[in-house]
Amino acid sequence: MPGAPDSFHLMLGGLSRSLGVELILDSSGPALAHCDNLDALLLKPSLSELEALTGRKLADEAAEEAAARGLIARGFARAILVSLGSRGALLVTTNHAIRFPEISVPVRSTVGAGDAILAAVTLALSLGWTWEEAVRLGIAAGAAALAAPGTSLARREDVERLHGAPIAAPLRLLATAAQSPGLNAIEPSREGRPSARRPSASPRSPPQSFRRLQLGQAGLGSPYRPGSRSIRSPRFASSLRPAEGCSARRACRRRRP
Repeated sequence: MPGAPDSFHLMLGGLSRSLGVELILDSSGPALAHCDNLDALLLKPSLSELEALTGRKLADEAAEEAAARGLIARGFARAILVSLGSRGALLVTTNHAIRFPEISVPVRSTVGAGDAILAAVTLALSLGWTWEEAVRLGIAAGAAALAAPGTSLARREDVERLHGAPIAAPLRLLATAAQSPGLNAIEPSREGRPSARRPSASPRSPPQSFRRLQLGQAGLGSPYRPGSRSIRSPRFASSLRPAEGCSARRACRRRRP
């Protein structure tokens, strides 16, 4: 972000923890190199950004996975999602590495594709989807954005078509997708896939007024079911890099009544 200090992301991480929310980060540049011990839920670098952070060329898949795990060990985030262009994406947690192929579409514009991926992943996690399911939805959303003209947003029907399944989300939840399962640890599930475990209650738990959701209680994650035992759900704080060509000052200016 232009004009922000290199410590901005660490400041944001501290604020997120004080509010009881999880941080999902998509950033680049010098500030990204100062994210040791940020402890974000998810960091989404590109391959070139991952190489810049490690200071070396990553020649093969093993090197890519090792570099991502190195960021986890340094406390950048508990999960790393690396965008690999035509090679798809790589999701790395402490104990797992899963590769996802790209969805091939006619590219009409690259504007907002990365943001679409991260927005879909955030939404899916807030709905209680597993990490693998969330990333697959994110890739479909990114492909839908690539196929959209100019700065058009990805359409839900295109995302569902590319994903191969409808997004079973009530409109009221889509409107409040900032609420999250509060994923505070990444663990292998019974089936050997990464899943999320809800942290124990703390003095910084969010207010009672937040929506209660049944999330991640069964290994790979389970959706909300009326009448089931529920847990209090903190929100996500998602930090996205500004779109190219946009003025941060103009975009953030509040309109006077």
